[in-house]
Amino acid sequence: MSAVSIILWCLFGILVLLILAGIYLSNIIIKKKPSKDQNIQEHIRESLLEGEWDTIIDRYNHSDKTLLELTSPHGYVLKGYAVRPHPQSKKWMILCHGVTASKTRSLMYAAIFDALGYNYCIYDHRYHGESKGKTISYGFYERDDLKLVADEIKKQFTPDVLGIHGESMGSGITLMYAGSIEDGADFYITDCPYDNFYEEVRYQINTMITLPLSLQNFLLELADIFVRIRGKFSMKQVAPAEVVDNIKNPVLFITSKEDMYIPPAMTQNLFNLKTHGYKKLYIAPKGGHAQSYIQNPEQYKKEVADFLQEIFPSS
Repeated sequence: MSAVSIILWCLFGILVLLILAGIYLSNIIIKKKPSKDQNIQEHIRESLLEGEWDTIIDRYNHSDKTLLELTSPHGYVLKGYAVRPHPQSKKWMILCHGVTASKTRSLMYAAIFDALGYNYCIYDHRYHGESKGKTISYGFYERDDLKLVADEIKKQFTPDVLGIHGESMGSGITLMYAGSIEDGADFYITDCPYDNFYEEVRYQINTMITLPLSLQNFLLELADIFVRIRGKFSMKQVAPAEVVDNIKNPVLFITSKEDMYIPPAMTQNLFNLKTHGYKKLYIAPKGGHAQSYIQNPEQYKKEVADFLQEIFPSS
């Protein structure tokens, strides 16, 4: 075999390795396997106080519900429910769940607002639960879906007050919607949001293995090339930090000191970057990622209630 042939084969081998690595990395990002609903319920039941989850489910089952099956502007069907534990109330919440979760987990937070007299909407984001869609985009496409859901709630129920609560990816979706599509709700509660998804992926790489900056950048760029090819968006385009200052309506930012998945510094940065309108920051003393409510339930509920009282003092 000639030297040229050896070089060509080596280059071909490197190309194959890069393709395989790109597919692997992009699978981790845009093809995460959603959790089964039964597993989600079991996890929440174990995490909450004894009997609390059964009470939440019973309340949900006995509330008036309207099935929502909406066609996303991106071509897939979204499924959720508009739930009316308070049929006479004109106060509504939309709940946005995190990656690999579903509308079922959103019920844990919906119960907080139910106790405050709110009706609520829970739905599955694209690629999750009963909704369709081939990939996860962490807010790039989901922000349009959130607008679709918000428009439907406004059309069917004409709320006097509409709020949006998001957890983890759901909080990124919420901020991308409010900051880059429309400031379409009266307030937002964002629990453990990322400020820049590209940098969040870098952070995740660093939690697994310490690499030189140049190698980090190479892996991130390789992953992003395949995300762009397969998911039709760039991770760099999912940057709530770039749009949060467009949000004029009140935002309650929540994080936990012990969050090692999306560091509290990202939430703090978002809080600092919002310079228009009312804002508040709650840093829970206990709990890992998306555990602020589970580990600090009474204080979490108090922070939410105080925030709502501050922005709606007459209600």
